[in-house]
Amino acid sequence: MRILNSIVFITFSLFALAQSDSLIQEELLEDGPTDQLLEEEELIEEEPVEEDDQIFEFVETLPVFQEGGNAFSKYIAKNLKYPKAAIKNNVYGKVYIQFTVDTLGQVVNPTIVVKRLFGLDSKQNDFGLGNNALDVITKSPLWTPGIQRNKKVKVKMTVPISFKLL
Repeated sequence: MRILNSIVFITFSLFALAQSDSLIQEELLEDGPTDQLLEEEELIEEEPVEEDDQIFEFVETLPVFQEGGNAFSKYIAKNLKYPKAAIKNNVYGKVYIQFTVDTLGQVVNPTIVVKRLFGLDSKQNDFGLGNNALDVITKSPLWTPGIQRNKKVKVKMTVPISFKLL
């Protein structure tokens, strides 16, 4: 019986996914008020984003921290502070920081996007790990900016900052 139910479920799923886009659009337009709204509304033309304001995630040449190579890892190791309260409470893991490297190589708008930490208390207190990760990125020296079409551009980056107990 389970096999028969599975076959029926899979068959109906395939039929549902097999509908063409044009058929779906026709069904939406046949509902009535939608097509009237489409005729009455004017199309709003989006203003093009100026290249100077555009923030890229993928570029031909990524931004590079100062000397490149493992210099960024050395900078993090030298400047990252592991709060004593976090050590005392055995809190460890990674904090992911997202930031933009602008056309001058400055780090701007750093934010915490994810914390994957272990050993947190019932209040999910990270004992300052998030703020310390944010501080080390905020105080980062200049980077070599990213390049797209032979022009320096703003690039959004995300880096993991690891906190390990020894």
